Amino acid sequence: IGLILILAKKEHRNLPNLIFAILMVNLTIFNSLKRFKNIGRFESYPYLFAIWVPNELLFGPFLYMYFMQLAKRRIDFSL
Repeated sequence: IGLILILAKKEHRNLPNLIFAILMVNLTIFNSLKRFKNIGRFESYPYLFAIWVPNELLFGPFLYMYFMQLAKRRIDFSL
C-alpha cells in the first residue's frame, strides 16, 4: 500500500508510475478476493463477484498500457 501511495504522489505522477500504481491496486484486490474464495467464504457473499470479474478483466489492459508506456520512453530492462 505504501508503494502505491508513493507512486501516485504528485512529484512522481508520470504515466507509467500511475498505471503501475493502478496495476498494484488491481492485483491486491484480485489476490485478496482469490484468497477469500479459497477459504470457502465466496459463496456466502455473492456480491463480491461484481468486484472479481471487472478487476480480472482490467488487469490485462492495464499491464499492456504500462509496458507500452515504458516502450515509448525507451526504458532499458537489462540488468
